[in-house]
Amino acid sequence: MGYPKSFIEDLKEAIPTIKTGVDTYVPSEEAIIRTLKALRHAPLKYRLYWWLPLVTGIRVEKDAIKLIMEADLSKAERIETPYGAYYFLELGWIRETKATFVACLPDFVYDMIIAFRESGEKLTWNSARQFRRRRMPHIEKLGSMRDFCYNKLLELGMPESAADFLNGRGPRTIGGKHYMDKIRQIKAFYPRYLAYLKELKARVEQD
Repeated sequence: MGYPKSFIEDLKEAIPTIKTGVDTYVPSEEAIIRTLKALRHAPLKYRLYWWLPLVTGIRVEKDAIKLIMEADLSKAERIETPYGAYYFLELGWIRETKATFVACLPDFVYDMIIAFRESGEKLTWNSARQFRRRRMPHIEKLGSMRDFCYNKLLELGMPESAADFLNGRGPRTIGGKHYMDKIRQIKAFYPRYLAYLKELKARVEQD
């Protein structure tokens, strides 16, 4: 009917999704490694876009791109661990049905974001979707990378409520104590996941 696409997307986001089935697929570690290996020589923006939901569980359609393109990284807290450093960033992006409260960025992903911004390139959800469909249809979907992150966090001992919070699932109104409790839990357990990610990255970079 001629309505702008942005208007249609906003309407879609505001309408609760009615699921007729439960998608229980979570990729294996081998599938994740194959995907990241396949992307090693892809343009930086696509390598970054596929790494991001894996390292922080962020929603991919809007928030991942917003983080890459717009987030104020000067507010990120650099945290040193025995496994390397990561950056903790409070975002507080809360919409009608979805949210991104915080993000944890391993140092190598943080550096990729900086390099991408310095390149002056642009990234859109549609371009990433077209890239996968036309050039790499065999790699895992972005949502599957996010699902793997969530399940691995639980496997490594992060409390489910904290993993949910990191993945943007939780009350739309966050009380101060509740918010700080989740942040403390994330900071306590994320270093375990960071150690795993560093090992995973080393395996990806092996010939």
